[in-house]
Amino acid sequence: MKKKTFITATLTAMLAVSSPLYAGATLTQIALPISQPSTENTEQQQISISHIYETKAEALAINIDGEQIISLLVKELGNYESEILFKVFEDTIFVDNEQGIPANPREISEGDIIYIYGSSAMTRSLPPQSNTFVVLTNLDKKSPARFIEAKEVTIDDKGNAFVIDAAGNYNIHIEDETPIIPYKTRQFVHISDIVNDSRILVWSEIMALSHPAMVPANKVMLLPDKSEAQEVLTDSIIISTKAGVFSINGQEVHPLTGETMFKNDDGVLMVPVRSIAESFGFDVEWKQESLSVSLFRGAQTGTLTIDSKSYGKQKMLVHLDTAPLIVNNRTHVPVDFLREVLNVDVTINDSEV
Repeated sequence: MKKKTFITATLTAMLAVSSPLYAGATLTQIALPISQPSTENTEQQQISISHIYETKAEALAINIDGEQIISLLVKELGNYESEILFKVFEDTIFVDNEQGIPANPREISEGDIIYIYGSSAMTRSLPPQSNTFVVLTNLDKKSPARFIEAKEVTIDDKGNAFVIDAAGNYNIHIEDETPIIPYKTRQFVHISDIVNDSRILVWSEIMALSHPAMVPANKVMLLPDKSEAQEVLTDSIIISTKAGVFSINGQEVHPLTGETMFKNDDGVLMVPVRSIAESFGFDVEWKQESLSVSLFRGAQTGTLTIDSKSYGKQKMLVHLDTAPLIVNNRTHVPVDFLREVLNVDVTINDSEV
């Protein structure tokens, strides 16, 4: 009898802390926006204590109003397979789970597998409706990042952080060397920016069988503060391909001597890295021995190597489809380098004016 009791307790503990990617929908108590489904999609969600409903699901339909997605109809995977209509707001977070970067919600297609953190407060309609806090896309390889609101944050004398979530389910261990990245902002973030009430996404492949569960973080994304979720500052550039000039944060910039912009054989727009990066306030260092470039702006860094499709961003590697190359003794990079490595909002203007 004691043996059966021990086995039952062990299985219960394992199920309680298993990854939500495989466990189906789960509930987590946490302080997050909105407690009741809303019919308004143009305003921020209000802040209240609520239960989080998280689920891995297939996108069945995407409802778009103008340029904005206003709802996602999904079918849950796993044990439930029910349909839910999740309402999307301006402050809903969209993240590419594989790359750990902001995702474009307009790129979600019917049939895509996504992971949603939403409110457990649902309507009694068919299908039930709920509000969406975070949507993770590109779930092919990694387990979904955990959506955490920090209740208690402590930092030890080695600079490592320990974060207890609002529900007391997780103890997140963030080492000083763990990559900490922002969401859609040009501000560099550090482990010390994670404080009580911070909202973070945590990537981890290991979780200890304990309560609270010990979770060593592989990577962390610091999300906008709840009260200022709409105030996102982003570097921006308008590339006028016909005129051959850039507008960087509203200021017109001309390429340096020898720099140009062109499309390679694959149709990828290549742009000069030095004049653009320096205009954004980066120091640019060329290293002849390794044919590489290092960029520094405060604590924000980026690196690239000629003919390599792997780029450095803080303490991470970012893989792009196109490698940098040298033209007229100047280094040129694919325009995606600006988006994915330097976190720049890019607009391309192909008109004559």
